[in-house]
Amino acid sequence: MGPQGTDAEATAQLHFPHVELTDSFSQAMERAWNRDICALVPTGYLDRDPSGIQQSWVDLHFSYLGRLRLLALWEQPTKDMCVALNPRRVANVSEVRTLAVHPATLAFAREYVPQADITYVRAKPLAAQLAARDGADACIASLDVVERTEPLRPVKVFRPTMIWCLYGRAPKSAR
Repeated sequence: MGPQGTDAEATAQLHFPHVELTDSFSQAMERAWNRDICALVPTGYLDRDPSGIQQSWVDLHFSYLGRLRLLALWEQPTKDMCVALNPRRVANVSEVRTLAVHPATLAFAREYVPQADITYVRAKPLAAQLAARDGADACIASLDVVERTEPLRPVKVFRPTMIWCLYGRAPKSAR
């Protein structure tokens, strides 16, 4: 899934010689079905807006039941993640009032920046972009992306694991 810099892209490139980015995991699953290729989806996938969860990994899994099947499942560390500050807006974590996050990282937001109002984006690189453009005081994003994004400054680094699901077409007898 795009944009570039996501854990999905890094994981796919680690395991597969050819990777195509899509704008969403829904699009990846649809492309896998239509073109008889594989789709890589993390179990942490959530699409959320202020009104609540719009879609999740389980929604995708059940939507393609009988058409796509789970070919492989594994746990793997993500890229290093961090809480990153925009120093034009705040000097330390205790001053953070607005935080841009991917919905799957909400637990880290609650742990490291519990006082912040949350703005959800659909990918961690977009959280970094929003914070860098003064759309939030801080973000939770991948460290490599933050280090390339001025003026962000990482203040807390951590490395969780993610569960990855590889989907491909189900045999015709299963459909």
